[in-house]
Amino acid sequence: MAKGKNLSAGRILYSIMFLALAVLLPLVEGQIGFSLGFMGLFTLLCGFMCGATWGMIVGALTPFLHSMVFAGKIFFASDLVLAISLAAGAFVGGLLFKKLDKNMLFYFVAVIAAVICSALAEGAVTIIFVFLNWLSGTVSINIFLNCLTADFYVKLIHVIAVPLIVSVFRKNRLILN
Repeated sequence: MAKGKNLSAGRILYSIMFLALAVLLPLVEGQIGFSLGFMGLFTLLCGFMCGATWGMIVGALTPFLHSMVFAGKIFFASDLVLAISLAAGAFVGGLLFKKLDKNMLFYFVAVIAAVICSALAEGAVTIIFVFLNWLSGTVSINIFLNCLTADFYVKLIHVIAVPLIVSVFRKNRLILN
């Protein structure tokens, strides 16, 4: 029973660490002038390392905490779109990581599926919010295409970085999923 409690405590600590990194490191992006997708990177890593549920929780909390800490208020519609997108990606990535074989090829498969799922969730929620007049714009297929292609280099960074980081953690037996 003690091992189960240690595993739960480890997942909580990892999740807090990934949440803190996902909330704080986007400030670096403002200093260097372009986005590296730190929120998405650390929520994906949380999903892979702590499990789908913990990744989803961290993904859902990150945008709201970031807005509260650095803007002093929550931008409800845009934060909710980002929260659902991050939570969906981390959940799918963590779930696939647990179910698939533990080799580098399947790490890439899991992260690519997570990135695509995240973009599709963002597109679906954006269309719903535009339809409800919570966000400005017109409902069209371009919303989905924009979500899939926007910040493509950030998605590419995630596809390359997450499997490499996860393999290092796995080799050192630091994965809790």
